[in-house]
Amino acid sequence: MTYAKKVSNERLALHAIKPQFPDWPESQLMFAVIKQAVIDLSNKYEHDKAARYLNGDLLQAEMCGIEPRWIRETLIKCGVKL
Repeated sequence: MTYAKKVSNERLALHAIKPQFPDWPESQLMFAVIKQAVIDLSNKYEHDKAARYLNGDLLQAEMCGIEPRWIRETLIKCGVKL
């Protein structure tokens, strides 16, 4: 998969995930943490840490009332490899 396709899939997934986070500053911060992990999947130096985080508990999502499993499923459906 090309780098451009990876980035396109990541953007698509983030576009699907973001509306689930309430429009409060705290939840937007929690989304930013998850967003950075998704972006880091394309970085060969950060990929392993990002994948480990995204496959973990995702406490930031749970704090906002969002199921971590749903986030992982959305990423996979959008073609993002974890």
